[in-house]
Amino acid sequence: MKIVHGLEHAETVTEPVLELPIRVFLVVQNRLLRDALVRFFRKQTDLLVVGSHGSEECYSQKLSKISCDVLVLDSFDAKWLLANLECKTDNSPSIKLLLIGMSDDWEQFVAAVRGGVTGYLSGEASAAEIVAAVQARYRGEPGVPA
Repeated sequence: MKIVHGLEHAETVTEPVLELPIRVFLVVQNRLLRDALVRFFRKQTDLLVVGSHGSEECYSQKLSKISCDVLVLDSFDAKWLLANLECKTDNSPSIKLLLIGMSDDWEQFVAAVRGGVTGYLSGEASAAEIVAAVQARYRGEPGVPA
């Protein structure tokens, strides 16, 4: 508060709100695609790549050490996903799952949704569309196929 000529006036101070970056872990089998996505994601000011690997098994090993907001997968194994999500929910209950390179197989889609995948993109999605999908999943917006 600042007193001016005997009157009290509330002084408004606008400080920048520090938003934490969205922590992303990539499990992408194709190394070229994985490396390209990591480089592209690192250029985004609101994303932080906390890890990447080409196999689900390696992610499982790092699971207790790394926390992420959005997990980007390029393949889907319902048993692996459910087992690891149960383990992960203790540390980070709000983890969002984004499946990229989704096929047109309806049964796989239904299995992925039942397994906890909340966003998916086709194999035709660009890097910018993947970034937009990660940001949308983080905000809780529905996953829309590209």
